[in-house]
Amino acid sequence: MYYYKLLMEKFIAPYLCKRSEYIGVELEYPLIFLDSKINTKQIILNLFKYLQENYGFENDKLDIDQNPISIKNNLGDKITLEGRYEIIEFAMQKDLSLSNIADKFFYYFEIVQNFLKKYDCFLTGMGTNLVDSCSKIHLLNSDFCKAIHSYIYKYTSYKNPNYFLTNMQSIQTHLEIPINRDEKTEGENLLKALNLFSKLDFARGTLFSNSLPNKTAIPSNISYPEDILCARDFNWAHSGFPDTGSVDAEFKSTTELIEYISKLKLYFKKTENSYESFKGPSIAEYFSDPSQKDDVLCVFRYLHNVVLNSYATLEIRSDCTQPLKDAFAPVAFNLGISRKINEATELTRRFFQDNNITYSNSTLRNMAINDIKITDDNTMRKFLQSLYNLAYDALKERGLSEEKHMRCLQGRIDKLECPAKYTKRQLEKGTSLYEIIEQCSEI
Repeated sequence: MYYYKLLMEKFIAPYLCKRSEYIGVELEYPLIFLDSKINTKQIILNLFKYLQENYGFENDKLDIDQNPISIKNNLGDKITLEGRYEIIEFAMQKDLSLSNIADKFFYYFEIVQNFLKKYDCFLTGMGTNLVDSCSKIHLLNSDFCKAIHSYIYKYTSYKNPNYFLTNMQSIQTHLEIPINRDEKTEGENLLKALNLFSKLDFARGTLFSNSLPNKTAIPSNISYPEDILCARDFNWAHSGFPDTGSVDAEFKSTTELIEYISKLKLYFKKTENSYESFKGPSIAEYFSDPSQKDDVLCVFRYLHNVVLNSYATLEIRSDCTQPLKDAFAPVAFNLGISRKINEATELTRRFFQDNNITYSNSTLRNMAINDIKITDDNTMRKFLQSLYNLAYDALKERGLSEEKHMRCLQGRIDKLECPAKYTKRQLEKGTSLYEIIEQCSEI
């Protein structure tokens, strides 16, 4: 089958020659502005100019009006805009050491934060902007963003690109999963990692949920679940885009994985000078016509919580942006687990078996982010502690001081309290929302 060859070349073949173990990280932050009348677009353009003139950054991408929307330095690190001028992303160049990435990030972040504070605005470590109104959004005027907007106008019921996608920030972990030479089946280690991280969606939701809902940033006819801790998941589910959320399949071979990917829906294609949105068929259906060009795959990405991407990395993309001082906790946890795949898989298998847990990955994730008990607290605490210990020891063995980024998780496990639950508890005690937002912006 034609599509099988194409998908093997795009999603599997790049992994099969991997022997390295690089880490990549993307960190997104919402811009909080204290004066609603400020021109956030102009402030960000001033910021980019300042970074170019003083810190060696250069234009990486321009919008239709030739304004920079992404800048890059000679180390390969990028500071970009994520769909709108009110979300800044730090896309860090891959490295063998998470500590190296973190050191550079905090250096850049402090420069950016100090500049923004001069304009009565700042970035904070939250997965949603709880004080923003969708009416104040300044969308990017880029070809790709226009294609996204076009899809929303044409194919969603809410028909407003200011909703959902523009109010959720995450920390995306990119892991290179090396293929062992003695693997019994092609891509065995990759499949184990993909299956494991999909199963652990609920554990990461329990530890990292940090996006309480902003009810002004969704259509008035839609309401969030009462106890939701991760509005990002809800936003993705209602965004109108296909193939979001948890992966419920468990793959035993690369053939099964390719067949799964072939059923995912297309929604963008590259044109000669731009991008075009369309309500596409599945990949397999699209390529049932052998005359179709394969350039549609160059812009294809699927939006599940755990994906294989075009960088030949396993991407965990469902972890909310964390309070700034704990920015790298999800990355450290994911990295540690990735270096103990077999042990973590066995831990997870026993947890499911001993507690007779037969829910799908999607159901478990939904329970975790809506504060619904999956098992009793002591049992959950012991499981999370076992994962923590495994990941912590794996990082300590690497000798790169990466384990320090995980230490904040011990308190979360003891209390079974993610940052969103902490925020809710503080609000109930009478702490002001702005005070909490400022706490989340402190290094």
